[in-house]
Amino acid sequence: GEVLERAIQHPHHHVVPTVEAAVPFVLSRVRPGDVVVCLGAGSINQLPKLLLAGLASAERLAEVS
Repeated sequence: GEVLERAIQHPHHHVVPTVEAAVPFVLSRVRPGDVVVCLGAGSINQLPKLLLAGLASAERLAEVS
């Protein structure tokens, strides 16, 4: 992970340590109309489902308040 992080030469890249840590990171930045692309190997395939669950939870909270 650290070697890849140093190799990425883009000002807006972010590295998070786990899939679980990626969920609040993405949810705090995503806006209506955004597209989130999840690429990787291993447990990254869990991220779309976790993001959708997080978005649904946020929507329920917004409806209550």
